[in-house]
Amino acid sequence: MRKAIISVGNPLKSDDNIGNLILDELQKLVKTDSIFFTKGYTNPENLAEPLKKFRPDIIFFIDVALFRGSVGDVKLFRPEDILNSNASTHNLPITIFKEIFPNLKIILIGIKPKNLDVGKGLSLELKSKFERIKERVKTIIEETT
Repeated sequence: MRKAIISVGNPLKSDDNIGNLILDELQKLVKTDSIFFTKGYTNPENLAEPLKKFRPDIIFFIDVALFRGSVGDVKLFRPEDILNSNASTHNLPITIFKEIFPNLKIILIGIKPKNLDVGKGLSLELKSKFERIKERVKTIIEETT
């Protein structure tokens, strides 16, 4: 199974960068040609063409998300979940990806942030849970087919 993993987030907005940092760690841990890792930053729609060339079976987005729970909680969202709520902190164009790849499974792995203000570095609360979050995200990607 070919999997694409796209991080979303602004590195200059504290916890908003968690997806990019998780992606960096996953790239170090997982070495296979069947996974396409890339950072979408704040414009993941620019990745449509490279994704078409890779031909994934499933696309994962890793991003902060606003939902009930505690800082550092990880929750899965389907495209229709994002359309029907304000879970994503970005105008994540999952609908565009669903139109381009209508037969693919698309999943947003949302991480509950503490701070989305301008500033470098994760909040202390999110930083203290980083390893647990990374392992949870890794398990989700490995176990989802």
